Amino acid sequence: MKRIFLIAITLIAFSTISVAQNKKKETEKLSIVEKQELKKDKEALNLTKAQKLELKKIKKERKATDFKSMSKADKKAAKKKFKARKKAVYTEEQREILKAIKKKKKAFKNN
Repeated sequence: MKRIFLIAITLIAFSTISVAQNKKKETEKLSIVEKQELKKDKEALNLTKAQKLELKKIKKERKATDFKSMSKADKKAAKKKFKARKKAVYTEEQREILKAIKKKKKAFKNN
C-alpha cells in the first residue's frame, strides 16, 4: 500500500513539473506571424550598407569575445561597450523604430 501511494505521489510530481516547463516554453516562443511582423518592422529601419557592415562587424567581435572567462564586472563592461557601439551605428530615427520593435516583441511574449 505504501509503495502504491509513493509511486502515485512521484508520478503526480513529475507530471506537474513537466507541464510547468512546457507552459514556460510556449510563452517564450513567438509565432511565425509575429516573427514575420517583427522582420518587416526591422526592414523599415532602412539600414545603409555601411551600417549593415558595421553591425555585422560588431556582432562578429561580440561572438568572438570569451565572456565565460571574464569576471562579472569585466563582462558587464564589455557588454555595455558593445551595446554603445551598436547604438552609435543607428540614427535617432532608427533608434526610435528599434524601441517600438522592442516594445512590440515584449508585448508578443507577454500574450
